[in-house]
Amino acid sequence: MVAATFAAVVAVLTTATRRQSDLTIFVEAVRAWMHGGALYDYLKPGTPYGFTYPPSAALLMTPMTLVSWRTLVVVQTCLSAVATVGVLAWMLAPWARRSGLPLAATTAVGLGVLAVLVPVQDVLGYGQVNLILLGLVTADLAWGVAGGRRWAGIGIGVATAIKLVPGLFVLYLIVTRRYRATRTACATFAVLTVGTAVLAPSASADFWLHRFWDVTRVGNPASGYNQSVRGALLRMGPPLDSALVWLVACAAVLGIWILGVRRQPVVDDRVGLALTGVAICLLSPIAWVHHLVWAVPALVVAFCSGRRVLAGVTVLVFGTHLPSIWLDGSLPVRAGPRNALTWVCLGLLLAVSSRWDRTAGRGQRSAPQWVPDPRSEERWATASSTGTAKRSWSWRTRTDDDARPVGHR
Repeated sequence: MVAATFAAVVAVLTTATRRQSDLTIFVEAVRAWMHGGALYDYLKPGTPYGFTYPPSAALLMTPMTLVSWRTLVVVQTCLSAVATVGVLAWMLAPWARRSGLPLAATTAVGLGVLAVLVPVQDVLGYGQVNLILLGLVTADLAWGVAGGRRWAGIGIGVATAIKLVPGLFVLYLIVTRRYRATRTACATFAVLTVGTAVLAPSASADFWLHRFWDVTRVGNPASGYNQSVRGALLRMGPPLDSALVWLVACAAVLGIWILGVRRQPVVDDRVGLALTGVAICLLSPIAWVHHLVWAVPALVVAFCSGRRVLAGVTVLVFGTHLPSIWLDGSLPVRAGPRNALTWVCLGLLLAVSSRWDRTAGRGQRSAPQWVPDPRSEERWATASSTGTAKRSWSWRTRTDDDARPVGHR
């Protein structure tokens, strides 16, 4: 109760005392666009900042212009809070069950920890959409993809149409062989993108032909607040700041990510969410501090798998926001403290990529196996007497219930 109350107080204070600058840009740019202005020509008065997302995001944000500002801030904050609770509860559920702890209490403590992280506070303070998108992707993986439902992939497609970077989850679906969900995600993205192009051809042409290729449109990539691999290399200077070095580094990160996804004993979408989220932070040309909420699932996995030192360091670095208190200086400073969040994200990627769970002990991992889809078992039993039964199988997470005799589930 204390942790949950602390998290709620921090969320309210952060939202109330910050100016919701990004949310202001979303609303005003979309409103100007709806009244005939050019979507990407709008700049917040007195600043060089404007709308940077695809035009399909602007189309989906049009309802924001129909409510009062106070209502919008409350709704935005509540959606972010609900998404955070949902993601955290889903990620912690297996660990809480193994530890014999109540999930509600475990989630409340986790919320208290997340409340001190600067990326979470920045999302709430700026009025950003990252936590909502994280919740959307998580819901798609937890209830759509893992359950083999026909609508699986829609959430990932919508998230990608809004901010592009969640598109790495489409590649995750391919690597884990969920091809129907892959097609659904791609189709959803295509429908939203093409539909927006039909409704707003000039904005779509402006974005996809010009703005999309200009990385600097969202700010200076060398800024200390850009904690992607690209930002880290730019701050370290020649010869590491070249495009070739960046591409090689991205290829290495992508290789670690693929190996981490493929080497899991069975497909675990919690681990997949963690790996893909932290890979997004590293691979994106621009990963502002508030983007690093995508690394929260990796923090949870690191803690639940027994890597408590790494989890503690992550909370310390994310909570104190080291890049903001170190000025540019010598190479050791630029390579170390100025890139602290980047190195922590890389550590999370390497740790989560390991197939070992230290809380389970070595030698207790299970071999890869195909697990029958529970929803098809009843249909198969019914149709078996007619000789028309066809058992369907899905590559999914093997839970503790899978190891129990059928009569004890």
